[in-house]
Amino acid sequence: MPTAGSQGSVASTAQAYVVMPLSGEELGLPVQRVGGILPMRELAPVQGARAYLRGMLKLRDETIPVIDLAARFGLGQTKTTQRTCIVIAQVQAGEQSYLVGFLATDVPVLLNLGKEQIRQPAAGSKLEGCAMGIAEVDGHAKILLDIDKVVNVSELFYTKKFVN
Repeated sequence: MPTAGSQGSVASTAQAYVVMPLSGEELGLPVQRVGGILPMRELAPVQGARAYLRGMLKLRDETIPVIDLAARFGLGQTKTTQRTCIVIAQVQAGEQSYLVGFLATDVPVLLNLGKEQIRQPAAGSKLEGCAMGIAEVDGHAKILLDIDKVVNVSELFYTKKFVN
């Protein structure tokens, strides 16, 4: 995976993020929560699901919900191309962790950030409550998501039981 933002030496307080482009935004997930990046593939549709749930992905013996974060944040549905991929990440809900896929319009990059590079998101923004922070790198904002707050796990797993 390509790296960015690692100019000079990185302090021991640096945190790594997988940053994925999506509808003109760049969204980051903590690297330790990312389990893999897959090329786009056919998803099983889910009747009656929210528009941001693009479908279910069968991966080995797991059925994984795939979320379109652009649709989730009111930016319209992500158009899929040959470069679209699915970032598989672990979402925590209480004591349980679940695999969830997130659409990305292009291959993500790995970005190392020091705590001093991250600021709090503006109050009242669409991402309030879902973003851990915002980092400015080379004049571009990277929105660092709190994926446990982005996904409504109980809704997804009601859907998952319905599909299985």
